[in-house]
Amino acid sequence: MRSTTSAVLCLLLTAGTALAGNSNLNPGQMPEMPMPLAAQQFLAKHDGARFYWTGDRITSVYGRAFGTGTSARGAADAFVAQNAGLFGVAVDELVAGSLASDGAAERQMMPDLETGKMKFTLVSFLQQRQGLNVFRGDLRLLVREESGFPVVLARSGLIPLGDFTVDQAALDNPNVTEAMEQADLRVPGFDSVSDEDMVIWAGTDTIKASKPVVAFKFVVTRGQAGDENYSKFLFLADAKTGKLVYGESLISHVDVTGNVSGIITPGKKAADCATEVQLPLQYARVWIGSTVAYADVNGNFTIPNAGSAAVSVVSGVRGRWFRVYSPSSDAPTITNTVTPPGPTNFLHNSANTNQTRRAEVNAYYNSNVVRDMLLSYNANFPTIKTQSEFRVNVAVSGTCNAYYDGSSINFFSSGGGCGNTAYGDVVWHEYGHHAVQVAGSGQGAYGEGYGDLLGVVISDDPVLGYGFYLNDCNNGIRNAANTKQYPCSGEIHDCGQLLTGCWWSTRNIMVNTDPSTYQSILKNWATNSVLVHNGTEITPQITIDVLTLDDNNADITDGTPHYSQIAQGFGDHNMDAPPLDPFNFAYPSGKPTNINPAGGSTVDVQVTAKASFTLSSVKMHVDPEGDGTYAQVNASSIGGGVYRATFPAAPCGNTVKYYFSATATNGTVETDPGTAPASTYSTFSGTGLITAFADNFETDTGWTVSSTATAGAWARGVPVAGGNAPSVDADGSGKCFITGNTASVDVDGGSTTLTSPTFDGSAGNVYLQYSRWYKISGTLALDNFTVEASNNNGASWTNVETLAAGSSEASGGWYAKQFQLSSILPLTSTMKVRFIARDTAIDNNVEAGIDAFKILTPDCGGGCEADVNGDGFVNGDDYDVFAGEFDAGNSGADLNGDGFVNGDDYDYFAEHFEAGC
Repeated sequence: MRSTTSAVLCLLLTAGTALAGNSNLNPGQMPEMPMPLAAQQFLAKHDGARFYWTGDRITSVYGRAFGTGTSARGAADAFVAQNAGLFGVAVDELVAGSLASDGAAERQMMPDLETGKMKFTLVSFLQQRQGLNVFRGDLRLLVREESGFPVVLARSGLIPLGDFTVDQAALDNPNVTEAMEQADLRVPGFDSVSDEDMVIWAGTDTIKASKPVVAFKFVVTRGQAGDENYSKFLFLADAKTGKLVYGESLISHVDVTGNVSGIITPGKKAADCATEVQLPLQYARVWIGSTVAYADVNGNFTIPNAGSAAVSVVSGVRGRWFRVYSPSSDAPTITNTVTPPGPTNFLHNSANTNQTRRAEVNAYYNSNVVRDMLLSYNANFPTIKTQSEFRVNVAVSGTCNAYYDGSSINFFSSGGGCGNTAYGDVVWHEYGHHAVQVAGSGQGAYGEGYGDLLGVVISDDPVLGYGFYLNDCNNGIRNAANTKQYPCSGEIHDCGQLLTGCWWSTRNIMVNTDPSTYQSILKNWATNSVLVHNGTEITPQITIDVLTLDDNNADITDGTPHYSQIAQGFGDHNMDAPPLDPFNFAYPSGKPTNINPAGGSTVDVQVTAKASFTLSSVKMHVDPEGDGTYAQVNASSIGGGVYRATFPAAPCGNTVKYYFSATATNGTVETDPGTAPASTYSTFSGTGLITAFADNFETDTGWTVSSTATAGAWARGVPVAGGNAPSVDADGSGKCFITGNTASVDVDGGSTTLTSPTFDGSAGNVYLQYSRWYKISGTLALDNFTVEASNNNGASWTNVETLAAGSSEASGGWYAKQFQLSSILPLTSTMKVRFIARDTAIDNNVEAGIDAFKILTPDCGGGCEADVNGDGFVNGDDYDVFAGEFDAGNSGADLNGDGFVNGDDYDYFAEHFEAGC
């Protein structure tokens, strides 16, 4: 059992600590386990997409774009609706919002340095269960601001909660008394505590909780900023027991961790190392009585005044964005008497003989420098754009330190062998902690590294804290010119140098490749990368973030404008960039829906080499028996970069998995899909598909409707045109199922579910085919249209597809869809399918329709070829079904199994129809 003493020590010495054991999984790599089905299906659908694993969780999706929409919000909503399961959560657990201080769910970011146009919109979601937020559970999606709004990065802090349910008794009556006693053991004598905020504790990016619990979050404070023993801690306590489950100091210090060498750069020096010069106090506040004005960035101001009599004008070390205290009262003011229009000039610290007066102007000036830099590269940075009179404290009790406490930055006077810490990059570092906080990221090693990084990119110098120690103007306390390696397990300030090391190594390359623009590019990456980061760790996911920000075509797998510089610079620190895909794969004739059981069917693949790679050979790998053994088939060139591979014989009815590999002359091999054979393409062995069940909804075949909606339930009938509803059915028979089939009525106030009769899928491969209509207008939200299948007569359901607001097929129109059910869930004799339309979150205008429903099975011959509808008779009904399939070009009309629907199939049908079979 951990002793109280050791627990207190741990909490006091670390930025974030859980009172539980930590997992030791290998980040970045997929763990030794079968790839989850949702992940396999995602990779099969999104060629070029990649995952970054943290333990057994996917924490980043990146690579080639993996989602689109009609807007950034629409694309993000569509991704969430279709892929929440990738992260082990349900779509209804995600709500619009962010961990950023302003809570904004959408934020444009990353200006193009040539056009000034924003490249991305960051769309964020918070994780909830039963209306309760999961502590630091969030999802951030980066969407490019271009046609189609491609989703190019997903950063997940989501934590699967399993079957956890909120303990209502603990929520209503948290054990505050026990929690306060526990907190007093860790921060003895705390004198203030914040209001409790109820959350779900399920761990963090570095801490794995034993189980989720209802918890309450609170902050205790001892003393106040400027006091020697000032403490401020965030705690989470189990609401039921009151036991602390997490603790984190909210004070981020610039602690001394070692001596490093560097060079002196004007602008970064401590007061004892430089000669002061006259510089403007940007945005300074001046006033005449109650009339207030603010200076511009150069310190120039105009203050309104009525009359020409002499007036007293006052100036303090205080401005529109910052207010300096020494340390508990305002810095001294200067009053000038002037006869309008003046001018009157103020010179603070004019004598330059008092370190506190000097610290006041140094802290004020440099606070504005770092704030201006951040806003120049993202005018939409959370909070700081509008945050006024942020508190800056100088002459704080103590020596050799500076800190950020969540609401102020604080600097110490000289003493103990150290200089006054209110100068240059020490100020930039502490304000960097504020930037991390308001951006919604964690502190820890990342916060320390990011604070240092702002100093590096502003000054274009690797050393932090020149002159921190008295009489030592040639050295600092940390250095970006380092060889720190990932993973770093040391003290957080020391490990923070891993981040600056990556930037500085990259900078040293770009000095030669981009001599006139490298500083702006590095600042742009630094400013915007914090917005997509979550957690407290420095991992290779940051490399992915930077590559995604740098990219210009929604696909980082083919490189970015500065891929080689980033890969080398970050790679020097074992923060390796994802390798480039050496080849592009395309299928000019599509992928086969079925292959001939006797063999001989072909598939064409076009392979194009990228960058410096040269193609040597192409192979198809195919598993005809379905036993996991893949045979290699050489693909032959047919010209134009196209290669043709021939399928071997395969037992009829089998699902046949296959993938391709291309080998470069240097031996590099790439597969398509990229994670093959964990994910593959698939077809089936058979001459075509036989319709086992078809329903055009002209008659009642046993479908059922259930609804929680107040209006707009599913109904069978001829469409009544109006609003978002279709005016005709999909297959031309006349009737279909449609929501609210009355003029001016749509789905409202809940969901409506259309469920099929039970059908038998136990014979083998089963394909589901239907046409759907979905249109949603109004405020885009997570109301979506879902299709689900059940193999136990409706006791449980598995997602087949989800269509979200903002998707390209969510604007009306009939769309024919086909899915291989056997690849989605095990097949039984008690299969059902259901269609759900919703309007629950916001009052949107929602209409949906379903028509041309079919259950198809592989045709293995031996049956009656002309019995197209499978009812055991050859008659006019079969002709009607075949004609409908033929006219639509559907695979059900490919009776001769050659992969094409044409006159040969018509002749084939006519021959068998005339023969009566």
